[in-house]
Order: sequence, then C-alpha cells, then structure tokens
Amino acid sequence: MSAMTSRKSRRLEFRTSEAEYDLLAAAAAEAGTSVSEFVRSLVVESARRLVEERRIVRISSQHAAEFYAALDDESLVPQLQELARQSPPELS
Repeated sequence: MSAMTSRKSRRLEFRTSEAEYDLLAAAAAEAGTSVSEFVRSLVVESARRLVEERRIVRISSQHAAEFYAALDDESLVPQLQELARQSPPELS
C-alpha cells in the first residue's frame, strides 16, 4: 500500500473563521462529501502538485539543445564534476 492510500492514522487540525467554515461546508455538501474529506482531498492534491512542480525542471527546446550540447562538450567535464560534488541548492 502506498503512503497516499494507507490507513489514515495521523491527525491534522486547524482553525477557520465562521465564514470560512460555512464556505467549506457548503462546498463539501455540493461535492457530496464531509468537510474533512473535502478539505483533505484538496490539500493533498495541492501538496502533490506543489512538490511535483518543484521537482520537475522544464526548459525550452532551445535550452534543452544547449544543455545536451554541453553534455557532449568534453572540455566541460571538470566543471561538471565539480558541480556534481556540490550540495544542491535549497528550494525556496
């Protein structure tokens, strides 16, 4: 079983204003689900998207061609080896 489909055993609590709760309750009712399930599903999907966006690098076809050309340029090997030894930058 994956972490996303395993038994729900962790609790997450947060406070909302009365108006926010009423809005969430109305939306959950429209979706035919509980407020907890409505919020949980949206938050998990939002977190999944954010993590995916931060882990996937997208570049233009021009930059991809330049990147692949640089990989073939043997004069850059020492610089690439030095970069490989460095710690990756922190994502903000």
